[in-house]
Amino acid sequence: MTRWRITQATSFGLLIDALPDDTRKALADVYRMLSHGPLPGESLLQVEPLPGVPDTYTVPFAGAGFLVYVVDQQDRTVELVG
Repeated sequence: MTRWRITQATSFGLLIDALPDDTRKALADVYRMLSHGPLPGESLLQVEPLPGVPDTYTVPFAGAGFLVYVVDQQDRTVELVG
């Protein structure tokens, strides 16, 4: 199985730097899972399309929050944006 390449928007990276270590470790787990399949039906995560925004999805994170990411299926990349 071909893995997906995970990237992150620069502004999102700045937010990650401010997170506690345990939250960053949980985020690394999400990255690993997304690299195996970021789309609904192929991921073990609860992936949901973001209504009205093409190729953009959300997954629950850190209890009450969500991660937002954009998928480029042709290049097999996932960019976390928020």
